[in-house]
Amino acid sequence: MRQLFNLIGRSGFLLLFFSAALLAVWLRYDVSTEVYSIDETLITEIIQSMFDNRNLDANFNQIVGGWFPGAEYHQYIFSSYIVSARLWVEFLQVAILNKINLWVAVRAWGCALDLATFFLVFGIGKMYSGRAVGLLAAFLYAISPTAVFEAHWIRPDVYMSFAAAGIAMASLYMSRYFYICTLLAAMLSGAAFACKFSGLLLIAAPFIALVYRPVPGSGLTFSRAASWLVISIAGFVIGFGLSSPYALSLIHISEPTRPY
Repeated sequence: MRQLFNLIGRSGFLLLFFSAALLAVWLRYDVSTEVYSIDETLITEIIQSMFDNRNLDANFNQIVGGWFPGAEYHQYIFSSYIVSARLWVEFLQVAILNKINLWVAVRAWGCALDLATFFLVFGIGKMYSGRAVGLLAAFLYAISPTAVFEAHWIRPDVYMSFAAAGIAMASLYMSRYFYICTLLAAMLSGAAFACKFSGLLLIAAPFIALVYRPVPGSGLTFSRAASWLVISIAGFVIGFGLSSPYALSLIHISEPTRPY
């Protein structure tokens, strides 16, 4: 009898969980080619330029040229998000063996990123207080007006949300899987920084985890702190370089360059 109740409980939980996930997708699903913001036009034009040039160069100067003061400098804002969107579009084209509308594909990338964040939020809540709290947290994220609004726009906000949730999850597991989680958190921090300068602040999460969630029974030692610092620096550079390779290749340039 107990096994039957357990089975019913697990089935009910799975039903609620996947219902919340489907609700999240339904609220975020958008195949519109309508322009919601000028940022969307710039981002999609850069992605199209990357396809035309067969590279991963997300430099805004390819599009904006000399439109505004300071445009003589390389402009790599949102670059890791744009590179990831470009790779996603190419994946979809290969997967469905057809040329998909660029706007629709990039909006789908926002939906996919936010769905991944939904699962991460569930995992964080479950780790803290069990699966019921994880489900509640994920459901609240699924219906969050801000999250739903951002998922419809071709902007990097959903990418940053995913990076922040991923860093939080990796930080929580650092005490169990120190090396791999430290590296993962650092790489996500590097990718977030390649998208927005404010992403640099996310490295604070694994640092707090290092100090306040040390390995049980051993505490924080000098060797562990030194290992964290070395792995974090290496992972940050790797994450930045992989997510925005052209920006990393130009990091040594100190003089403004004019592409026109």
